[in-house]
Amino acid sequence: MRKPLIAAITAVVVAAGLAGPAEAAGHDPVPARQGATWLYGQLNSGHLMHNAQYDFDDYGLTADSGLELATLGRHKQALTIAKALAPQAATKWYRSTYGGVTTTYAGSVAKAAVLAQVAGLDPHSYGGTDLIALLESEVAQDAPIRGRMQDQNDSFGDANVLGQALAARALTDAHSADAGPVRRFLLGQQCAAGYFTLDFNKDKASATQTCTGRGAAPDTDATSYVVIQLQGMGHRSAAVSSAIDKAQAWLKRKQKTSGAWGGGTSTTAANANSTGLATWALGSGAAAHRGAVWLRKHQVRDAAGCHTRLSASRGAVAYDTSTMRAGLKAGITVATRDQWRRTTTQALIGLTLLPRASKDISVAPAKTRVRAGRRVRVHVRHAAPYSMVCVRIGKHRKAASVGVRGRTTVKVKVPAGKRHRAVTVVDSDGREARASLRVTR
Repeated sequence: MRKPLIAAITAVVVAAGLAGPAEAAGHDPVPARQGATWLYGQLNSGHLMHNAQYDFDDYGLTADSGLELATLGRHKQALTIAKALAPQAATKWYRSTYGGVTTTYAGSVAKAAVLAQVAGLDPHSYGGTDLIALLESEVAQDAPIRGRMQDQNDSFGDANVLGQALAARALTDAHSADAGPVRRFLLGQQCAAGYFTLDFNKDKASATQTCTGRGAAPDTDATSYVVIQLQGMGHRSAAVSSAIDKAQAWLKRKQKTSGAWGGGTSTTAANANSTGLATWALGSGAAAHRGAVWLRKHQVRDAAGCHTRLSASRGAVAYDTSTMRAGLKAGITVATRDQWRRTTTQALIGLTLLPRASKDISVAPAKTRVRAGRRVRVHVRHAAPYSMVCVRIGKHRKAASVGVRGRTTVKVKVPAGKRHRAVTVVDSDGREARASLRVTR
């Protein structure tokens, strides 16, 4: 199972509340709603995301889920998650002790602060800790790294651009005096081409701390995530607006012909994690729409009546095409569930950009009189765009996918035993239509 940058992202970041309604006019809210329902259903009774494969509660992924649900307008669920995490955050999430060394992770502290802010809790008193003050203590104060986030006791690594972006948002929204330096250091990680790098300069004493000065490698996920955070924070200077524009232009140039994006150097192939973040970062336009369509095609969108091994997980998003194929064969297993959860978390906002059907769904057999045992052509119109449809006549049924116009034609066998049969169609949104068919001998 694939772990590279996406595991790093969800260990530090993902999904802080981007302004704007999730159910925008002209867009279909159901795909993202189904995904959110599946994701929330992954929490255990304590409202934590438990990894059954390795038997531990994944606090970072739990927070990611809360942040994503808040972005979709599910504030009650986000608040429930934030409250569940609060008592354990300081001892089990953003701080750990190993070999007698205690490390406080800046990226995780920043994520906790943003979660508290988005959920409507006080980040100055979250789980008994002033997260803003703690974040401020992890901001470098001296040149050449003024404004850089640093883990307290970084023996096991250090913060990166993802955590920096979260910290910039948390401190900006808290009106911290350190917000400006943190934002400026973050913007310094953008190269002239428009992309952001993932990692800082490992040499903190070097005078070259910017992306351009180091010629650092581009990273699609980091670029998308920084854009999301810059759009979401309350501060929008000319420098911030310019950085967003340049990054969005770079993302558009990196989109694959399929509509998908790949990630960093270790995850260059098309995947739903990177596509979800890039689509969210763009927010609108042709490139974002193409990304949303690619995501929808990798979402479990089984229509009622035509079941697969994934039907119980409707709304979940597969990492890529091979993951979807494996899921259709074996379902979502203990070993693959973590990847499905992480992918769905990053894909949900992009799914809100899908168009909704303009008319009621309809079904019509090509003939109204058909001999039993024969196949009849059935026309489906105005199904939810890019959904699946299930056409049923008695016990016989046929599944098919539809495009933007919601149209398809399938052949279904007509069973014997009754003189009149109902032809039923249901799409992935649960919209249903019926027509009558007369069966002859």
